[in-house]
Amino acid sequence: MQKDNEEASILLIRCYSLVTLGKHKDALACIDKAIKLNPNFADAWDMKGFILAGLGKYEEALDCYNKADELEHRLKSL
Repeated sequence: MQKDNEEASILLIRCYSLVTLGKHKDALACIDKAIKLNPNFADAWDMKGFILAGLGKYEEALDCYNKADELEHRLKSL
């Protein structure tokens, strides 16, 4: 579990780099791997929303932002 969380964090950082380079499709594949490793990683869901918005997929982006918000609220209530 800890190793998956660390790998998901590394993938998120890689994803930031890919977005900066304008490689949104590669970034989307990267962030999907991070989410698969840690489905409760709010920052990854937020980044996926950002990428999808950049690709013009606004409804899907909103779903991801809502998921990130839900996870953040759940974390704060613990």
